[in-house]
Amino acid sequence: MNCVVLQNAAGEHLGCMLCSPGLTEQSGDCVFIAVPRDAKLLGTPEAELLLQRREAGESAWAVTRRVPLSIVVRTPGLPVEMFIEFGGLGVGQWGVWRGLERQVVGLAVLPRSA
Repeated sequence: MNCVVLQNAAGEHLGCMLCSPGLTEQSGDCVFIAVPRDAKLLGTPEAELLLQRREAGESAWAVTRRVPLSIVVRTPGLPVEMFIEFGGLGVGQWGVWRGLERQVVGLAVLPRSA
């Protein structure tokens, strides 16, 4: 599990998070790739969150809960933390913490193994 696909709430592809080492470890580093499937998504707040992280460079991720898998992502220079939480079948949600407010932004998907 080295990749998390990130979508908006409607399930439209926004990009992904590439992790090293994989999410079977307790923590690591990651980078964001923001490549929305549809160009109209580039100006959306969801895509902007990924673009900011991509531009910031490398981020750090850490597992906060193993079952179900929950991850926090901290990006140097950005004031908000990102969270990714999975339910069953490798599908979950992602979003940001703004102070004490938790804002769900979209869907997070673990790609199926080949």
